[in-house]
Amino acid sequence: MRSVLVATAALLLASSVAAQSVIQAGQRYPGGTRVLAPAAGVSFQVPANLQGGYDPAAEAFLISSQSQPNTVVAVLAYSEGTVEEVGDVVMELLSEQGMQLQPRGEPQFDGTTLRATFTVWAGGQQGVLIGTIRSGPPGNTVAIIGFGPQPEESAIRRLCDGVLESTSFSAPLAAQWRQQFGGTRLVYLGQQSNYSPGGVGDASYVSQREERYDFCRNGGYAYYMKDESYFSVEGVGGMSSTEEDGHQGSWRLVADIVGAAYLILEATDGQIRQYAVEERQDGVVVGEGLYRVEQSPACY
Repeated sequence: MRSVLVATAALLLASSVAAQSVIQAGQRYPGGTRVLAPAAGVSFQVPANLQGGYDPAAEAFLISSQSQPNTVVAVLAYSEGTVEEVGDVVMELLSEQGMQLQPRGEPQFDGTTLRATFTVWAGGQQGVLIGTIRSGPPGNTVAIIGFGPQPEESAIRRLCDGVLESTSFSAPLAAQWRQQFGGTRLVYLGQQSNYSPGGVGDASYVSQREERYDFCRNGGYAYYMKDESYFSVEGVGGMSSTEEDGHQGSWRLVADIVGAAYLILEATDGQIRQYAVEERQDGVVVGEGLYRVEQSPACY
């Protein structure tokens, strides 16, 4: 009897594990699959009889069915961010997709969940858009956006509510990345040179650029840049120039639903800068630059 129970438990565990998948770009997930976003600390279930997958163009996990291709539920998740901040991100993404929105009634907010309904125009067609954003206990946030033809509003709302109710929050993996990032200095050194022989005199140009970021564990950062260049013409002379810049403020490291990380810098002057971040064996890519990683002497 005991062996039968053990075998049954093992079978149930195997089927449970098989029905869970980490979200990856290019993969499709059938209805009933529980999909996981470890970096953002969010998981949810794809509704029965539907399928979903991450769409890089939409920057969201899209859920739809072949029988109703005009009805789509988009899920976005972030390792940290308030409901208001994620709402701003969603509105910007919808605008980039060419959608025009008109609110229907007042949004409803209970402290953790924001709900709003819109009339939407996209591709010359009018429809309905239902948005729900919920923050989790660890500080992470999920946004569930359903849109489609107006007659399908009730069905879209049920789909959104179902995905929301299946959503679970856990400690985001990005929180560990942030801890590792604190106390580091990123250094970039770039140099360019050019030599051109000429009729009057040979010309040469040399430039050197240094950038460094210091990230403190208390959430503060400092940035410094120095750009030096020298230009000379043989027999004529030369000239040099030096440019320096810097800013400081607070920093955050936020991951999305597929684990893409973004460095968000909010300077003391109010300017906000955002860069994609990727760790490599030879350093860290911030934006388009490759930086060497050191221990910061400026902060712990």
